[in-house]
Amino acid sequence: MKNREISIVVLTYKGREQLRHCLLSAGNALNNPNDEIIVTEDGTDPITSKIVRSVSEQLQLPIIHTTQPDTDMRASTARNRGFLKARNNTILFLDHDIILPLHFIKQLKQYHKPNWVTAGRRFFLDNNTTQAILNGTN
Repeated sequence: MKNREISIVVLTYKGREQLRHCLLSAGNALNNPNDEIIVTEDGTDPITSKIVRSVSEQLQLPIIHTTQPDTDMRASTARNRGFLKARNNTILFLDHDIILPLHFIKQLKQYHKPNWVTAGRRFFLDNNTTQAILNGTN
């Protein structure tokens, strides 16, 4: 079970630098060549496409990018689109403003049980830490 593959589905709506940091943290936490990242975008923003391509090249990891028309806030539809693209049985849903700790995926694979939903919660960073991360000084 330790080598179980995971699909990370990242929901974004004009995520900008938050999305970049989210994808970098997710990509750096992956530890299996069959793991994958899927960005599902509520809307179609050319900047998001550039960010996804840039991070994909930087990590040397293909990132799937799916979009839908920006007709209304349809986060659940966007998440479902990402879910349908996933190849793996373990799926982690993230919003674009989440940064994963380096060993999060390893621990998730260790403790998650098949056919179970594992829930987590956010840890909110203070403004100084957030700015340090966004400025690349942390």
